[in-house]
Amino acid sequence: MENGGLIHDKITSTEFEQQVYANIMARRLKESERFAEFQDYVHNRGKLKDGDVLAFVGDSITDKTIKLATGSDYGHVAVVCNCLLPEDHPNKEDVLIMESFASHHGRPVPDALADEVRSGTQAHVLWKRLDVMPDDCWVHPLAEPLTPAELSSFGDFLRQIHAEAQEYDYKQAYPVTLGLNDECAGATSKFFCSELVAASLKAAGRLAGDLNASLVVPGDFSQEEFAPGVLGERWRLVQAGHPSLERLISDTRKDAEIEMLRAQVKELKHEIELLRE
Repeated sequence: MENGGLIHDKITSTEFEQQVYANIMARRLKESERFAEFQDYVHNRGKLKDGDVLAFVGDSITDKTIKLATGSDYGHVAVVCNCLLPEDHPNKEDVLIMESFASHHGRPVPDALADEVRSGTQAHVLWKRLDVMPDDCWVHPLAEPLTPAELSSFGDFLRQIHAEAQEYDYKQAYPVTLGLNDECAGATSKFFCSELVAASLKAAGRLAGDLNASLVVPGDFSQEEFAPGVLGERWRLVQAGHPSLERLISDTRKDAEIEMLRAQVKELKHEIELLRE
């Protein structure tokens, strides 16, 4: 009898192993395609600038409720605020966002500036938030970058509300979502997500000073008539179901370190050659 015997041959028949191989390769191909797609994140994050609006399309009960009530796909928004990220922050190469939400839904991410888990106004390194949000993320960029004066006002406003660390604005979030605008008194020290984004762009002078930020819902940022000429054409940053960005960021950092070391070695070799001459 040949090595392996009848049972071995039955279990590892050519047809069986061919199917196993085909399944493995199909899975690897799918994973590699998905990972390659989201490698674009490293490049595209460099396009994000202070004041750009990030809009999220999710599938949670909260998202569905907001979509049903407002008629928009967007269930959450945040604003880019790289100007608040310290030079010595370990994630300085990434993007900082400011947002307001009520619950982390069991996947808490500590505030990037205060190093504590918050409810309400909070700042986050973008990739860390994206890794715990099973959402599509769209970018509504400012049509023109903030001027130095606008950036100063924008940053001052966000620093102030971040330091106040107020809870989520439940009192006005529910009425405006349900179209009960008369229940929204106006600006307070508390914010819901789109209220915070609108208020920050008001502080920068990009939205009208008489705008009631408490009446702004996430979907408004996709409407041209909401702020004509303020925001440019939207584009997608990541798609729901993306691979872990943590792995991608880690690999990118290692690649950058390797390139830096190579440059140093090249420079040292050049210096050695000069000394030999």
